[in-house]
Amino acid sequence: MMTSWLRRHAANSVTLFGISLALFAGINLLVFEAVGVATLIVFLCAGIDGLDGWLARRLGSASTVGRILDAVHDLLAFGVVPGLLGLVVLGDYGHHMFMLMTAFVLAMLFRLARSVLRNRPDTLLGLPAPFAGMSLVLACTVLFEADEPLHYTVFILVIILLMLIPFPIKRPCFPPSA
Repeated sequence: MMTSWLRRHAANSVTLFGISLALFAGINLLVFEAVGVATLIVFLCAGIDGLDGWLARRLGSASTVGRILDAVHDLLAFGVVPGLLGLVVLGDYGHHMFMLMTAFVLAMLFRLARSVLRNRPDTLLGLPAPFAGMSLVLACTVLFEADEPLHYTVFILVIILLMLIPFPIKRPCFPPSA
């Protein structure tokens, strides 16, 4: 009895844990400006994103609810949290950066909505959400000097365009372990 429940809900439970972590990171960014914690959580959520999909395929528990929860997780962990992190790190650049981060989150939302509605598990359209979110986090924390707003702007616009342009990417497929 317990094992059937676990098989049915393991992947969604992992996804809900990832959503909880992303919410924690967002709240910490807003209240404490905890950039390091948020950075760590975004990268941890990338692992969680891979794990929940693997579990769903491995246990045969893939579902519409799971796909929607995964999209919510991706929006929070790789859209909202990196956008908030960008505002905390680059907020001194004013309205221009606010509009750019809003555009990033909206592009992520559009990319994820298109993915959920497409219903083709073998390919992705546009830059994958984890890659886009982690790229923004790295740009804000490591790649550029804080006094280079043009570099940030160009880099973020390229990420936004790559999320919106519907080029196909074959989804990695890991063979089941024996």
